[in-house]
Amino acid sequence: MTGLNKAIALAEKANEQLQKSHVKQYTRTTASGATVQVKEHDDSRQKKLTEIAQKHLHISTLEERKSDRHDFKEHTPWGLKDALMAAHAAGGGKLTDRTQMEMQDIAKKHLGRDFVVHNSDREDFKEHHVNDIKSALNAAYDHGAKGASPKKPKKTEKPLPTNNEGYGYHGEAYTAHEGHVQYQEQGAGADTHFAEAAKHVMKYGGVGAEDARNYLDSRYGRHLHDEVQNFTSQHVGRPKDAEKGHHPDTIFPHIGPAIKEHFQRKYSQRLLSDVVKNRESFK
Repeated sequence: MTGLNKAIALAEKANEQLQKSHVKQYTRTTASGATVQVKEHDDSRQKKLTEIAQKHLHISTLEERKSDRHDFKEHTPWGLKDALMAAHAAGGGKLTDRTQMEMQDIAKKHLGRDFVVHNSDREDFKEHHVNDIKSALNAAYDHGAKGASPKKPKKTEKPLPTNNEGYGYHGEAYTAHEGHVQYQEQGAGADTHFAEAAKHVMKYGGVGAEDARNYLDSRYGRHLHDEVQNFTSQHVGRPKDAEKGHHPDTIFPHIGPAIKEHFQRKYSQRLLSDVVKNRESFK
Protein backbone atom coordinates (compact mmCIF):
# COMPACT_ATOMS: atom_id res chain seq x y z
CA MET A 1 0.00 0.00 0.00
CA THR A 2 2.90 2.30 0.78
CA GLY A 3 4.27 1.95 -2.74
CA LEU A 4 0.79 2.53 -4.24
CA ASN A 5 0.23 5.68 -2.14
CA LYS A 6 3.63 6.99 -3.19
CA ALA A 7 2.80 6.39 -6.85
CA ILE A 8 -0.56 8.19 -6.45
CA ALA A 9 1.16 11.14 -4.75
CA LEU A 10 3.72 11.38 -7.55
CA ALA A 11 0.96 11.26 -10.18
CA GLU A 12 -1.00 14.01 -8.43
CA LYS A 13 2.12 16.16 -8.19
CA ALA A 14 2.85 15.64 -11.89
CA ASN A 15 -0.72 16.58 -12.78
CA GLU A 16 -0.47 19.72 -10.65
CA GLN A 17 2.72 20.74 -12.44
CA LEU A 18 1.04 20.15 -15.79
CA GLN A 19 -1.91 22.32 -14.79
CA LYS A 20 0.44 25.11 -13.67
CA SER A 21 2.26 25.00 -17.00
CA HIS A 22 -1.02 25.80 -18.76
CA VAL A 23 -1.88 28.78 -16.57
CA LYS A 24 -1.04 32.22 -17.90
CA GLN A 25 -0.34 34.90 -15.30
CA TYR A 26 -0.19 38.61 -16.00
CA THR A 27 -0.89 41.95 -14.39
CA ARG A 28 -3.91 43.96 -15.38
CA THR A 29 -4.96 47.52 -14.61
CA THR A 30 -8.58 47.80 -13.53
CA ALA A 31 -10.91 50.68 -14.39
CA SER A 32 -10.14 52.26 -11.01
CA GLY A 33 -6.41 52.23 -11.78
CA ALA A 34 -5.49 49.36 -9.44
CA THR A 35 -2.99 46.72 -10.62
CA VAL A 36 -4.02 43.11 -10.00
CA GLN A 37 -2.54 39.68 -10.74
CA VAL A 38 -4.63 37.58 -13.11
CA LYS A 39 -4.36 33.85 -13.75
CA GLU A 40 -6.11 32.11 -16.56
CA HIS A 41 -6.00 28.54 -17.82
CA ASP A 42 -4.55 28.55 -21.34
CA ASP A 43 -7.19 26.09 -22.59
CA SER A 44 -9.91 28.63 -21.73
CA ARG A 45 -8.09 31.33 -23.65
CA GLN A 46 -7.67 29.23 -26.79
CA LYS A 47 -11.28 28.11 -26.60
CA LYS A 48 -12.41 31.74 -26.61
CA LEU A 49 -10.17 32.59 -29.55
CA THR A 50 -11.34 29.56 -31.50
CA GLU A 51 -14.97 30.58 -30.96
CA ILE A 52 -14.13 34.08 -32.18
CA ALA A 53 -12.40 32.67 -35.27
CA GLN A 54 -15.40 30.45 -35.98
CA LYS A 55 -17.85 33.34 -35.67
CA HIS A 56 -16.02 36.11 -37.51
CA LEU A 57 -13.55 34.30 -39.79
CA HIS A 58 -15.39 31.01 -40.42
CA ILE A 59 -12.37 28.95 -39.31
CA SER A 60 -13.23 25.68 -37.62
CA THR A 61 -9.93 25.43 -35.71
CA LEU A 62 -6.84 27.51 -35.04
CA GLU A 63 -4.60 24.43 -35.11
CA GLU A 64 -2.40 23.91 -38.15
CA ARG A 65 -3.42 20.82 -40.13
CA LYS A 66 -0.45 20.66 -42.52
CA SER A 67 -2.74 21.13 -45.50
CA ASP A 68 -2.84 24.22 -47.71
CA ARG A 69 -6.53 23.63 -48.37
CA HIS A 70 -7.32 23.78 -44.67
CA ASP A 71 -4.60 26.13 -43.35
CA PHE A 72 -4.97 28.94 -45.89
CA LYS A 73 -8.28 30.80 -45.98
CA GLU A 74 -9.40 34.07 -47.56
CA HIS A 75 -10.31 36.85 -45.15
CA THR A 76 -11.77 40.34 -45.53
CA PRO A 77 -10.66 43.50 -43.69
CA TRP A 78 -14.04 43.80 -41.95
CA GLY A 79 -13.91 40.17 -40.80
CA LEU A 80 -10.39 40.61 -39.41
CA LYS A 81 -11.39 43.85 -37.70
CA ASP A 82 -14.38 42.24 -35.98
CA ALA A 83 -12.29 39.23 -34.93
CA LEU A 84 -9.45 41.28 -33.44
CA MET A 85 -11.85 43.63 -31.67
CA ALA A 86 -13.64 40.60 -30.20
CA ALA A 87 -10.32 39.05 -29.10
CA HIS A 88 -9.33 42.32 -27.44
CA ALA A 89 -12.64 42.40 -25.56
CA ALA A 90 -12.30 38.72 -24.63
CA GLY A 91 -8.99 39.52 -23.00
CA GLY A 92 -10.74 42.08 -20.84
CA GLY A 93 -9.88 45.15 -22.86
CA LYS A 94 -12.16 48.16 -22.94
CA LEU A 95 -13.31 49.28 -26.37
CA THR A 96 -12.42 52.94 -26.85
CA ASP A 97 -12.32 55.36 -29.77
CA ARG A 98 -8.73 54.26 -30.45
CA THR A 99 -9.12 50.50 -30.11
CA GLN A 100 -9.78 50.02 -33.82
CA MET A 101 -6.56 51.81 -34.74
CA GLU A 102 -4.63 49.69 -32.23
CA MET A 103 -6.13 46.49 -33.61
CA GLN A 104 -5.25 47.66 -37.11
CA ASP A 105 -1.62 48.02 -36.00
CA ILE A 106 -1.73 44.39 -34.84
CA ALA A 107 -3.20 43.34 -38.20
CA LYS A 108 -0.39 45.16 -40.02
CA LYS A 109 2.26 43.51 -37.87
CA HIS A 110 0.98 39.93 -38.01
CA LEU A 111 -0.97 39.86 -41.27
CA GLY A 112 0.57 42.65 -43.31
CA ARG A 113 -2.68 44.49 -43.98
CA ASP A 114 -5.01 47.14 -42.61
CA PHE A 115 -8.79 47.46 -42.27
CA VAL A 116 -9.29 49.65 -45.33
CA VAL A 117 -12.14 48.42 -47.55
CA HIS A 118 -11.33 48.81 -51.25
CA ASN A 119 -14.64 47.51 -52.63
CA SER A 120 -12.64 45.14 -54.80
CA ASP A 121 -12.62 41.36 -54.43
CA ARG A 122 -8.98 41.30 -55.46
CA GLU A 123 -7.97 43.75 -52.72
CA ASP A 124 -10.45 42.81 -50.00
CA PHE A 125 -10.20 38.99 -50.12
CA LYS A 126 -6.70 37.84 -49.26
CA GLU A 127 -5.36 34.51 -48.00
CA HIS A 128 -3.78 34.14 -44.58
CA HIS A 129 -2.27 31.10 -42.89
CA VAL A 130 -4.03 29.90 -39.76
CA ASN A 131 -0.85 30.36 -37.69
CA ASP A 132 -0.74 34.06 -38.62
CA ILE A 133 -4.41 34.43 -37.73
CA LYS A 134 -3.79 32.70 -34.40
CA SER A 135 -0.81 34.95 -33.71
CA ALA A 136 -2.85 38.10 -34.44
CA LEU A 137 -5.75 36.97 -32.24
CA ASN A 138 -3.39 36.18 -29.37
CA ALA A 139 -1.75 39.59 -29.72
CA ALA A 140 -5.16 41.28 -29.62
CA TYR A 141 -6.15 39.20 -26.60
CA ASP A 142 -2.89 40.12 -24.79
CA HIS A 143 -3.45 43.76 -25.61
CA GLY A 144 -6.82 43.62 -23.88
CA ALA A 145 -5.55 41.49 -20.99
CA LYS A 146 -2.79 43.90 -20.10
CA GLY A 147 -5.26 46.74 -19.84
CA ALA A 148 -3.14 48.78 -22.23
CA SER A 149 -4.01 52.45 -22.19
CA PRO A 150 -5.26 53.88 -25.48
CA LYS A 151 -2.52 55.67 -27.34
CA LYS A 152 -2.96 59.40 -27.25
CA PRO A 153 -1.18 62.16 -29.08
CA LYS A 154 1.81 63.42 -27.12
CA LYS A 155 0.91 66.10 -24.62
CA THR A 156 3.39 68.41 -26.32
CA GLU A 157 1.83 67.79 -29.72
CA LYS A 158 -0.71 70.49 -30.43
CA PRO A 159 -2.82 70.99 -33.55
CA LEU A 160 -0.87 72.71 -36.30
CA PRO A 161 -2.18 75.77 -38.16
CA THR A 162 -3.32 75.43 -41.74
CA ASN A 163 -0.93 75.59 -44.65
CA ASN A 164 -3.78 76.34 -47.03
CA GLU A 165 -5.89 79.24 -45.80
CA GLY A 166 -7.99 79.62 -48.93
CA TYR A 167 -8.93 75.99 -49.40
CA GLY A 168 -9.84 72.85 -47.48
CA TYR A 169 -11.48 73.10 -44.07
CA HIS A 170 -10.01 76.52 -43.29
CA GLY A 171 -11.26 78.04 -46.53
CA GLU A 172 -14.76 76.78 -45.90
CA ALA A 173 -14.67 78.01 -42.29
CA TYR A 174 -13.53 81.44 -43.47
CA THR A 175 -16.44 81.62 -45.89
CA ALA A 176 -18.86 80.50 -43.16
CA HIS A 177 -17.75 83.43 -40.97
CA GLU A 178 -18.55 85.92 -43.70
CA GLY A 179 -21.58 88.04 -42.83
CA HIS A 180 -21.46 87.11 -39.13
CA VAL A 181 -18.32 88.88 -37.93
CA GLN A 182 -16.18 91.80 -38.95
CA TYR A 183 -13.73 91.20 -41.76
CA GLN A 184 -10.63 91.28 -39.55
CA GLU A 185 -12.18 88.63 -37.29
CA GLN A 186 -12.88 86.22 -40.10
CA GLY A 187 -9.35 84.84 -40.22
CA ALA A 188 -9.08 84.48 -36.44
CA GLY A 189 -12.44 82.73 -36.28
CA ALA A 190 -11.50 80.33 -39.06
CA ASP A 191 -8.19 79.61 -37.29
CA THR A 192 -10.06 78.72 -34.09
CA HIS A 193 -12.45 76.41 -35.89
CA PHE A 194 -9.59 74.79 -37.80
CA ALA A 195 -7.65 74.12 -34.58
CA GLU A 196 -10.73 72.58 -32.98
CA ALA A 197 -11.30 70.35 -36.01
CA ALA A 198 -7.62 69.29 -36.10
CA LYS A 199 -7.78 68.30 -32.43
CA HIS A 200 -10.67 65.96 -33.08
CA VAL A 201 -9.18 64.51 -36.28
CA MET A 202 -6.13 63.58 -34.17
CA LYS A 203 -8.35 62.04 -31.50
CA TYR A 204 -10.86 60.12 -33.58
CA GLY A 205 -8.72 59.50 -36.65
CA GLY A 206 -5.78 58.29 -34.60
CA VAL A 207 -3.17 60.40 -36.39
CA GLY A 208 -0.59 62.99 -35.47
CA ALA A 209 -0.79 66.75 -35.85
CA GLU A 210 0.83 66.87 -39.30
CA ASP A 211 -1.44 64.23 -40.81
CA ALA A 212 -4.50 65.90 -39.27
CA ARG A 213 -3.52 69.22 -40.84
CA ASN A 214 -2.92 67.60 -44.23
CA TYR A 215 -6.32 65.94 -44.08
CA LEU A 216 -8.08 69.20 -43.29
CA ASP A 217 -6.08 71.09 -45.92
CA SER A 218 -7.02 68.57 -48.61
CA ARG A 219 -10.25 68.44 -50.58
CA TYR A 220 -11.59 66.07 -47.93
CA GLY A 221 -11.38 68.93 -45.44
CA ARG A 222 -13.87 70.93 -47.51
CA HIS A 223 -16.33 68.04 -47.42
CA LEU A 224 -15.76 67.54 -43.69
CA HIS A 225 -16.73 71.17 -43.03
CA ASP A 226 -19.96 70.57 -44.96
CA GLU A 227 -20.61 67.55 -42.73
CA VAL A 228 -20.08 69.69 -39.63
CA GLN A 229 -22.61 72.23 -40.90
CA ASN A 230 -25.13 69.50 -41.77
CA PHE A 231 -24.59 67.91 -38.36
CA THR A 232 -25.27 71.28 -36.75
CA SER A 233 -28.49 71.70 -38.73
CA GLN A 234 -29.65 68.24 -37.64
CA HIS A 235 -29.30 69.22 -33.99
CA VAL A 236 -30.33 72.88 -33.90
CA GLY A 237 -32.41 73.19 -37.06
CA ARG A 238 -31.81 75.09 -40.28
CA PRO A 239 -30.34 78.62 -40.03
CA LYS A 240 -32.84 81.44 -40.24
CA ASP A 241 -30.80 83.12 -42.94
CA ALA A 242 -29.92 80.43 -45.49
CA GLU A 243 -27.41 82.67 -47.27
CA LYS A 244 -25.45 83.44 -44.13
CA GLY A 245 -25.80 80.00 -42.64
CA HIS A 246 -25.26 79.19 -38.96
CA HIS A 247 -23.40 81.61 -36.75
CA PRO A 248 -19.83 80.35 -36.04
CA ASP A 249 -20.61 80.19 -32.31
CA THR A 250 -23.48 77.82 -33.09
CA ILE A 251 -21.28 75.54 -35.21
CA PHE A 252 -18.32 75.36 -32.81
CA PRO A 253 -19.77 72.95 -30.16
CA HIS A 254 -20.76 70.50 -32.89
CA ILE A 255 -17.32 70.16 -34.51
CA GLY A 256 -16.17 67.34 -32.19
CA PRO A 257 -19.33 65.19 -32.33
CA ALA A 258 -19.54 65.61 -36.11
CA ILE A 259 -15.93 64.49 -36.62
CA LYS A 260 -16.43 61.55 -34.29
CA GLU A 261 -19.39 60.44 -36.39
CA HIS A 262 -17.34 61.06 -39.54
CA PHE A 263 -14.62 58.58 -38.56
CA GLN A 264 -17.09 55.91 -37.54
CA ARG A 265 -17.59 55.31 -41.27
CA LYS A 266 -15.18 53.00 -43.06
CA TYR A 267 -15.08 55.26 -46.11
CA SER A 268 -13.82 58.20 -44.03
CA GLN A 269 -11.09 56.04 -42.52
CA ARG A 270 -10.02 55.12 -46.02
CA LEU A 271 -9.81 58.77 -47.08
CA LEU A 272 -7.66 59.59 -44.06
CA SER A 273 -5.46 56.59 -44.83
CA ASP A 274 -4.98 57.88 -48.38
CA VAL A 275 -3.81 61.25 -47.08
CA VAL A 276 -1.42 59.66 -44.57
CA LYS A 277 0.09 57.28 -47.12
CA ASN A 278 0.36 59.72 -49.99
CA ARG A 279 0.88 62.90 -47.99
CA GLU A 280 -1.93 64.24 -50.12
CA SER A 281 -2.73 67.86 -49.49
CA PHE A 282 -3.99 71.00 -51.21
CA LYS A 283 -5.99 68.96 -53.77
